[in-house]
Order: sequence, then structure tokens, then C-alpha cells
Amino acid sequence: MNKKHLRYIPLILWLILMLSLSSRPATVSAEDSKPFEDSFTVVQEKIKSSETMKVNLSAFLKSPKYLVRKTAHVILYCGLYMFTVLAFMRDKSRVKQYIMIFIGCVLYACFDEFYQTFIPGRTGLLQDVLIDSIGIALGLVLSILSVEIGRARKTRYAQYLLSL
Repeated sequence: MNKKHLRYIPLILWLILMLSLSSRPATVSAEDSKPFEDSFTVVQEKIKSSETMKVNLSAFLKSPKYLVRKTAHVILYCGLYMFTVLAFMRDKSRVKQYIMIFIGCVLYACFDEFYQTFIPGRTGLLQDVLIDSIGIALGLVLSILSVEIGRARKTRYAQYLLSL
């Protein structure tokens, strides 16, 4: 296998993971996030009962399920962007590549939401595409920091990424 082909493996594995998570019925998906929701509920109760916390966080902490699931969206799409940069970034016209990768990831988010409409108990929501786009934007920022700052410092990581 050519060394250049290795850069696509993490992206392919990440896409398989994302597609398998999207393919699960709502009941199975809800069961998987339950331990995280329970942990968050414990923290939520401690914050509510704390005398030192003067800020009213009740609106923010109302739904552990919502927060856990949407955080997962952000993390998955941040990873998607970063793995796509690893697979496709080249040394020439990087700004254009960052933009094209961003657009491609948003299109994938749209496809994923459409795909979920065919899964029992799941829905495709524009709101989720917007939340996914936050993760994509976070991936863009992290990619710029790691690649561009690394290039300026001539780190081995940046050199490795650009040599693939």
C-alpha cells in the first residue's frame, strides 16, 4: 500500500463510526447516552444545591439528554473536519482547501440528517445541521492551529501531515 493512501484510513473509519451511530434506532441511541445523562444529572443536582453557585443555571441544565446528545454532535463533526484535513490538505492554496473541506462536511451533515429520516424513531433536523456546523467550525479552528502554527514552527507533526 502506498504511504499516501494511509492518510485516508482515519477518515474512512470515522465516517463508518458516524454512519453506524446514525443508523441506530432512537431507542438504542437513547440507551447508549443514558450513562452520560445520569452522570450529568448528578453534577446538575450538586450545582443546584450548592450555595456558592449564585448563577441560575437551571435553564441550561434542564435537559441532560439534550446537552449530552448535542455535545456528541459537536465532537463527531469536529473529528470529521480534522480527519478530512488530514486526508485532503495539501501545501498549495490552503485557504481554499479549508473552505472546501468545511463545505463538504456541512453537506455530509445535511446528508446524515436526511438519512436519519429513514431510521425508526429518528428525525432529520435543520437544528442538528447547525449544531454539527459548530463542531465543524471548531475542527476548522483546531486544524488551523495545529497545521498552520506547526508549519510556522516547523514541527514534525506539521511536516508529516504536509508530506503525506
